[in-house]
Amino acid sequence: MKRAATALFSTLFVCCAWAQDTLRLHTVEDVLTVGVGGTYITDEYLSALPYSGISFHLDNEWWQTFRRHSAWTHVGEVRLTGGQFRNAQGSNVLVGFGLRGGWGAHYNYAPVANLVVLAGAGADVDYYGRVLVKSVNKPYSMDLAVALNLSAGVSYTFNAKRSAYRLRYMARTPFAGCMFAPEMGQSYYEMASSLRGTAHFASFHNRLSLLHELTLDMRFGRSTWRIGVAHDFLRVSVNHLTFSREQVRLVVGTVFDKCVFGGRNRPERFDSVW
Repeated sequence: MKRAATALFSTLFVCCAWAQDTLRLHTVEDVLTVGVGGTYITDEYLSALPYSGISFHLDNEWWQTFRRHSAWTHVGEVRLTGGQFRNAQGSNVLVGFGLRGGWGAHYNYAPVANLVVLAGAGADVDYYGRVLVKSVNKPYSMDLAVALNLSAGVSYTFNAKRSAYRLRYMARTPFAGCMFAPEMGQSYYEMASSLRGTAHFASFHNRLSLLHELTLDMRFGRSTWRIGVAHDFLRVSVNHLTFSREQVRLVVGTVFDKCVFGGRNRPERFDSVW
């Protein structure tokens, strides 16, 4: 009985020590940013006129290294956006709201000190709905797509007196997926009964998209702040209609590491993405 209790205690001790070591080595880098900028929309299903205005953005992304392969990182994201736009004549108003969520993985190659080149792939779901205020027959339209993406980037870190900095450029484009696209003259009520003609395979021939951003992270003591600029472009050509959305925005936010661990003692070291 005593041997069994000793063996059980030893096993639990080893498991707890392993879990504590795993948790202390793998933190999550959480990035929360807000943004504001110009948006330009073309939706030939709703109107032949282009619309433009100011949009607001709230983005959250989280980075973490793989437990067994520290040269690889995976990243998840949720992006919210909304705004109000007018045509050039000022005769109508378009209200837009978007939601995007995704996950991806990157291999991190460091050719020289402080420089990291990232390359990888991922998947996301992109929704952007539009409401035309002065319209009765066709007041609503949307972009909806599920895509597989290629992504790449480069990151450079450097230190200064009592501070550290990371300059990073990231770009992403979809290469395959599926999307929804309305047909001219058909209401969304009619489309709900059948997806024939509205569900399409998406690739470079009918859906071009590029999301890229340049950011600077600044670490001062225990806080890290981010500033940057982002450009999001989308152009869809299907069912003899063209839909386009282009957003250019300034972003500002904060970067912090998250790690959950038990016990009263703080872990001695953390494995951060930065």
